[in-house]
Amino acid sequence: STHSTQDVTRMFARIASRYDWTNDVLSVGMHRLWRRRAFKELRQMLKGKTVARALDVATGTGSLIPGLSSVAQEVVGVDPC
Repeated sequence: STHSTQDVTRMFARIASRYDWTNDVLSVGMHRLWRRRAFKELRQMLKGKTVARALDVATGTGSLIPGLSSVAQEVVGVDPC
């Protein structure tokens, strides 16, 4: 069956409060290590510099915002939910 954008948005809105916990359980905490690794590599790529702005599209619970804040002066997260 085909789901509308509204259907998908409603589904994510229903699970938002449990999303980070579910990621912890399903990945056995690995998603936290992946996130740390991604930001380590991003900082290496930027060679210690910061960028003016970072945009987190489909930010969900905003779990990437703290890491992006370590490399950007301004961080904006947007999400349909």
